[in-house]
Amino acid sequence: MNKKRTMSMLLVLVFVLSFASPVSAKERLLLGKYTIEQVSEITGYPVNDLKRYEKKVGDKFESEVAKFIERAQAPRAQRSGISVMSWGDNSGSGLPFSVSTYARVGYIHVTADDSTPIINHGHAALAVSSTKNLEIYNKNDTSKVRSNDIWNTVDTYALLSVDVSYTDRKKAAEYGSEHLVGLSYDFLASTDSSKVNCASLVTKTYKESGVLDMYPWFGWSTIIPLDLVNNSHTTKYKVHNFPW
Repeated sequence: MNKKRTMSMLLVLVFVLSFASPVSAKERLLLGKYTIEQVSEITGYPVNDLKRYEKKVGDKFESEVAKFIERAQAPRAQRSGISVMSWGDNSGSGLPFSVSTYARVGYIHVTADDSTPIINHGHAALAVSSTKNLEIYNKNDTSKVRSNDIWNTVDTYALLSVDVSYTDRKKAAEYGSEHLVGLSYDFLASTDSSKVNCASLVTKTYKESGVLDMYPWFGWSTIIPLDLVNNSHTTKYKVHNFPW
């Protein structure tokens, strides 16, 4: 009788505790792996941004989180994050050439320069001419066309050609310059988002201009500078001290 009573009390206690300590949907999704807070610590992505991203991607969130963690825990030379401008505290002396010498309309500038030891924050921009880029830096910025002079100060650099005709590259660049300025920044933006990060701004320009969909399978997934380097439609045209 005592054993039955003890067992009943234990079952009641477990039942009560399950309601007294509710686990959020996001924590259940990562149960046995990581909580949202742990993912934030590992990747450097803010908790609030991760929560917003989970609402946006729904069931895809777990696989997306796995990719974020994999990127953050990879060897440093293989890592890349979302663009955070922090040039100026680099240890090197910048490029030994002027980017305007090699930049062509529709080409893509990429740097692996970073700002934190947690995750490597690269940056990307679309060349709309030999001297100007369409780009966005961070949450305090909006997308705009600006001089590419600052790119001469980076320590790691790759200029990517895009495997379409000059006419199509010009079409994409002109579309971006006219229709994709003034967009707000989203740390985890995808090509399909109304907001952008540095890399998704590039793919959004090419896609919405009707020239090229670089990532037709990405859906809600965020785009990062490393994706531009690894894309089947791009080729490294000019590099300097570039790790990817």
